[in-house]
Amino acid sequence: MLHSSPSAQKWTSAFFVIILLCLSGYLQAQEKIKLEKVWATDTVFKTPECVAIDYENNQLYVSNVNKNPWILDGNGYISIINFKGEMINPKWIDGMHSPKGMAVHDGFLYVADIDAVFKIDIKKGKIARIIKTDPTFGLNDIAISKKGKIYISGSNSNRIFTIEKNKIKLIKEDDYDRPNGLLAEDDRLLLLTSGSSKFFELDFEKFEKKQLASELGHGDGIAPVGDGTYLLSDWQGRIFYLDKYNNVTTLLDTREKNINTADVSYHQELNLLFVPTFFDNRVLAFKLVK
Repeated sequence: MLHSSPSAQKWTSAFFVIILLCLSGYLQAQEKIKLEKVWATDTVFKTPECVAIDYENNQLYVSNVNKNPWILDGNGYISIINFKGEMINPKWIDGMHSPKGMAVHDGFLYVADIDAVFKIDIKKGKIARIIKTDPTFGLNDIAISKKGKIYISGSNSNRIFTIEKNKIKLIKEDDYDRPNGLLAEDDRLLLLTSGSSKFFELDFEKFEKKQLASELGHGDGIAPVGDGTYLLSDWQGRIFYLDKYNNVTTLLDTREKNINTADVSYHQELNLLFVPTFFDNRVLAFKLVK
């Protein structure tokens, strides 16, 4: 029978103490992270799906699906509110079907509809261009890189698209299982799926996917906190916090109240998370407390 030396036993004990201390510190840090509600609008929206931040004009755009999210009914529109949740323009741009994901870039608001991407001139308050595509693709979210590269998820077609020469072009088709939320970073594209409940990163060379997290419900929005962590939304009513090591903490769960949490956005300077509640017809704002 082998026996370890007293010095080896001492080092082993010290090692386990360090592990326990680190684990304890990590758990305490996770317990401190929470969301505190700051404000909530009245039920002034019609099936709000996405909130996009316009930093230059200090306002928020809210996409209104207006009932069924996958019907070509022509009743969707965009509202504008301020950072306090006060209405600026209830129906700023209309004539869409079911506008969902949005992104602001270089004076324009880009909106993903079922069968098109709308390019809206913010200053003029008018649609500058409509880029049509096959409605069976089911366009959902949209993300734009700092260089202006546009990425669009096709939830009904398991595809990722871009726009080139004013045409929607396929980038990648894969077994994403309903690709939804997108975020374009300097060196990768982040993707949240609503079918498989997974969070992926995709490289910009071959768009091969690498799983970062799973069991995220009906994955919808991706909001960077700015320190290497993220807030992720489950359309069914949960908000998750993803830390730098891809550990997931549930910060909010409103499923029993039938309050959806759709495509969220986070204002890093104001420390406000904006949450459209879809069938609940409101926008909520939360402070992230660490």
